[in-house]
Amino acid sequence: MTHIFYLLGISFLLYELICMKNPLKINLLVLNSIEDIKKPEQDRDDDLKLKGAILVIINSLYFIWIIIGALASSQSLLFIMVFIIMGVVSMLKKISSDVMYRAMIKTIDSFVSFVILCYLIANHFQHFDIIPSLTQLINN
Repeated sequence: MTHIFYLLGISFLLYELICMKNPLKINLLVLNSIEDIKKPEQDRDDDLKLKGAILVIINSLYFIWIIIGALASSQSLLFIMVFIIMGVVSMLKKISSDVMYRAMIKTIDSFVSFVILCYLIANHFQHFDIIPSLTQLINN
């Protein structure tokens, strides 16, 4: 069961890679979806509504995956780090409505989350522990 859980994490790893590669496109999709919701029902774009719904579903599943990992995994500290990064990025995005600023923040978020998720997944399948190695390196 844990293998399935971490294999699902690979899909979120790919999601972070896509967000890192196209942060401006993702942010414009979110902003356009929000603007489309404010329109009357007959003026809404069905394609944009579908893309916005898919983005909400992916983000919700990603959030649930992180919560489950934080509660039930032996690597809960790393899941909590990703959760904190998500919260900080949400607060930073509220500071400015500039699309380029939001894209830059999303790129940084995606890169850091990508690195942490790579370590999470690789550590599950290869069972290496970097924390003792880092403490030995610092102590020497």
